[in-house]
Amino acid sequence: LSFVVPSFLLHGRLRVQGKRPYMEDRHTVVGTLNGDPSSSFYGVFDGHGGDGASEYLSFSIFLLIMSLVGDSRAVLIKKSGDAVPLSSDHKVPSRVSAIGDRMLKPYVIAEPELIETQRTEDDLCLVLASDGVW
Repeated sequence: LSFVVPSFLLHGRLRVQGKRPYMEDRHTVVGTLNGDPSSSFYGVFDGHGGDGASEYLSFSIFLLIMSLVGDSRAVLIKKSGDAVPLSSDHKVPSRVSAIGDRMLKPYVIAEPELIETQRTEDDLCLVLASDGVW
């Protein structure tokens, strides 16, 4: 589970290793996003049976391909704390939605936005979230 919360909140980290000989889970904290002291990023990542998969994927997926539609967004977080928007909102203009969704449904097409971006060593993580987060 990853989410953005105001950076004025205090946070703590506790790692408790179970019976396995090594810790499988990972976490990330970025204290300031995009130079904005009022925002932070916290991420907790489950190892799913070993740390090999999460370690491999975090450094080995060099091309991100996403298809988005609606008001969900994709943001690439850099190690510097910068947040790079990769998508744009797909919102029906307010004057159209005021007429009524049911009447216009046959004429409004949800065409997905195709995003392809190259990962770099400066990338920290990818945040995919709905409008409730943004």
